[in-house]
Amino acid sequence: MGATEQKPNWSELVFLWQPWNSCLNLATWAASLCLAMTLTGSAATVLAFYLVFIVIYDILYYGYKFSIIDENGTLRQGYNLSYLIDDAGSALGGGLDYGFNYYNGNFKKDRIQAQQDKFDFCYQQLGLQAGMTVIDCGCGCGDWLNYLRTRGVTGIGINITPAQVKVCRERGLTVLLTDWKLIGGNAEFEKQLYGKADAVTCWDTIEHYVPSKCRTSVAQQDAIYTQLFQLIQKFLSPDSKVGRTWTSCLHYGSIGKSHWMTRSYNDYLLDKFHSGCYPDYSTRQLTQNAKRAKFTQIMEKNLTEDYYMTSVLCPNHFGRHKHTLTFYRAVALSLVVLLDPNWLQRFLWMNQEAWMDQFDAKKLEDSPMQLLWIMWERN
Repeated sequence: MGATEQKPNWSELVFLWQPWNSCLNLATWAASLCLAMTLTGSAATVLAFYLVFIVIYDILYYGYKFSIIDENGTLRQGYNLSYLIDDAGSALGGGLDYGFNYYNGNFKKDRIQAQQDKFDFCYQQLGLQAGMTVIDCGCGCGDWLNYLRTRGVTGIGINITPAQVKVCRERGLTVLLTDWKLIGGNAEFEKQLYGKADAVTCWDTIEHYVPSKCRTSVAQQDAIYTQLFQLIQKFLSPDSKVGRTWTSCLHYGSIGKSHWMTRSYNDYLLDKFHSGCYPDYSTRQLTQNAKRAKFTQIMEKNLTEDYYMTSVLCPNHFGRHKHTLTFYRAVALSLVVLLDPNWLQRFLWMNQEAWMDQFDAKKLEDSPMQLLWIMWERN
């Protein structure tokens, strides 16, 4: 039941070029080499000087909220890299996507069926019918959009990651390559999206919308979440009888048995690979901001166990980052060292199961993170 094997496509390595971050990293390597030769007379110390620069960048970002490394570039690179090197994922089929599957207590279920059940549940809860339109914000490689197409529903995706948009378009799906925050004020995007949708979905993508430098500012977080729901209101057709929005999103839960140092380390690596931070679970932060945009919550379902078990049942799921090193992937990873200022943290992330440390396997309700499906309808 494996996913379709990905064939190396050398032209796709261009996805690893992120204009600002790649130029920054090349400049950092060059400055480090210059300092190494000038101060020590040996190129062997270049890595030490390079790491000093990286530490300075992190201090400025996490300590003073000043971004040297572009957060959106970090996000794009994480998913571009996953597409290029992971053994499984949404781009390869097999009932896997960049979220998780819905087992509903039956963990002997085939993962293809578990993904189908997930989409069936959402389709039914939203009250969708053939002929309707759904806008999916952060559409990954298009599994949900493809499902909607099989049900006669028009799907329009929004995605910030070039590799994923390429896959979607090769599948014949309609996807706009943009950051959702840049849609307002863009006449072409507004024409394509405003007032077009019966429903709007955000599958496991809101986690990336608030940069980690805003982690200590609830006001900054709320401003971004409220902006999202206000945009969703503009997407919804005033004539639609549905008028609902669906989110699948990880939330910060209690620390539980997780030591704060372990949690901080995991949060750091997660931010360096995918960029972002989670909304708060205890205050239902998303729901509070949805209310500000005139939405009423009508459903909430905790799927933390399903999220955890998806990675347990499938070692190739992104939660465990299993991949076989090939020549193509070795070249890709070598380019990452040159072109990505987050390369070291990405390597640490990919070679351990830090993602799984977010779960308390013995008591999932005490896990440092919780996964919620929430649905709202406009007032």
